[in-house]
Amino acid sequence: EKMSMEVDKEEKVDYENPQFYKELTEEHLRTKSSVNSLEEPPTVLFAMTAGSQAFNLSTPASDRDYYAIYSLPLSSITSLSPPPFSFDTHSPFDFALYEAHKLCQLILKGNPKIIESIFADRLSYQTEAWKSLRSLGHYFHTQNTVDQYLGYAHAQIKDAERGRDLANYGKKYCHALRLLSEARRICNGQNPIVWWESGSEQREKLMNIRKGQYTIEALSQEYKQLEATVKEERQKLTALDTSPEAVSKLNEWLISVRKQNGKNVKGYIPNDSPHTILANNPSISPVLNVIQKHGIKCRVLAVYNKGMSVYSNAANFITPLEPNETEEWQLAIVAVETDQVVGIEPFLKRADENETDTSGGGGDSFTSKKGFAKAVVYEIFHFAKLFASGSSVALECFYGRENAVYEAPEWKELKQKVMEGAGNRGGWESMMQQYLGVAKPLLMECKSKRNVWEAERMIWEAENVLGRGGRVKVAVEGEGVEQMEKVAKMDKNALDFTEVKKTGLAKLDELRRQLAKAKLRKGEEEKEIFNQWISSIRSTHWRKE
Repeated sequence: EKMSMEVDKEEKVDYENPQFYKELTEEHLRTKSSVNSLEEPPTVLFAMTAGSQAFNLSTPASDRDYYAIYSLPLSSITSLSPPPFSFDTHSPFDFALYEAHKLCQLILKGNPKIIESIFADRLSYQTEAWKSLRSLGHYFHTQNTVDQYLGYAHAQIKDAERGRDLANYGKKYCHALRLLSEARRICNGQNPIVWWESGSEQREKLMNIRKGQYTIEALSQEYKQLEATVKEERQKLTALDTSPEAVSKLNEWLISVRKQNGKNVKGYIPNDSPHTILANNPSISPVLNVIQKHGIKCRVLAVYNKGMSVYSNAANFITPLEPNETEEWQLAIVAVETDQVVGIEPFLKRADENETDTSGGGGDSFTSKKGFAKAVVYEIFHFAKLFASGSSVALECFYGRENAVYEAPEWKELKQKVMEGAGNRGGWESMMQQYLGVAKPLLMECKSKRNVWEAERMIWEAENVLGRGGRVKVAVEGEGVEQMEKVAKMDKNALDFTEVKKTGLAKLDELRRQLAKAKLRKGEEEKEIFNQWISSIRSTHWRKE
């Protein structure tokens, strides 16, 4: 008989058995398609009875809820499309499950439910990793944590006093006063009780409150007095919020959990430093300057020259730039240390000489908020997402033939895998949408010869992939060279931008019609190859350590 069925038959379940909670969590995770499809299953770190049962404040009518913490395998954490970091279900019982990263975020917010679970020692399953987390509990005795307790208690009272749960006011006040009692303990440097021992004076009073043996007026007065006491004693805590030391300790704990789940991923990456690469390739100094300026700890995977000069193999290729204009820059792909990727804090996505970005919102531009960048560094995770989305900048690095300044051996291996696995099958839908999407605003603005030239190049690439069944060329060939040079040679003062815009938009409309009929593939092959390769990169950094 399934475990979930047995839960409803209390006489068949040994709630004191830790294994029950572990097996129940594993079964529940298997019902989630995004988790069940993983090659490696998650690891259950902790699971317990939740709600009134966990505090020993239940009645015969109380439901039995559950709460668990799990850790995804490294290959899932580093995936371009990781599974959800939390699940919350309500049938046949309430069950909240949080991934270890989500757990850490909630701890840092001072979430009472999470803080209390750290100190729970009854009706639960606990791994040694989870038990080690308890030693960090004192770091979370902060004013922010107390404020969270006050907020949760206030929500319980509002539910009762607004009439939403007037018939059940005893339960609401019971939990509100329990929360305030726990908050007061934290104010005085003590850990939460969690389990209120049978026969104790405190538990007996809370149970009597729950059974409705006090009036709302009396409970309201007691609540207000205890709330005022907690707010006053809150000032004893010198820490307003979680300290940097606490964040660092929690980060170390999370990384140690990840490493335990990363044992089965194979691969090897030599650990060359950027300085070693520079010694053999002095031309990448703009990239090294960015890495050094921001203190980025990483392995350089590839460096590419970018700019209009890379769009032709012809030595005398003409671009629309004026003699005093320049647009040459470099793009680098790096892999930061795995600890940064799997830790609490957001890791690097993009950097240039002016700024760094950990949000992933920097896009694929060579410009930043502070202007033109001579070098842009992308972390491989963000680069791979750009590539999968069809970004022209990412694709043209990958498929370009003459613009590589440096490529690490494992990067060349990746390129070969992509070419063999999918790259020779032509473009995919999002790729074409990106190229056509970039060309349209260039034509709509259409105020310079450069806009026209860049739009024509995007159209040429789209025609090559969509109309001729090829793939991204980067370097313009054949009739494309003639067309691009024709634009470059035009007298900018004599250009009829209205006509150019009209002609270009007509080309785009035709290409969009072709795209709608073409039913191109989705690019999943490339994405999966990148996923497997990135997982290998991440795991081997750890193995080297």
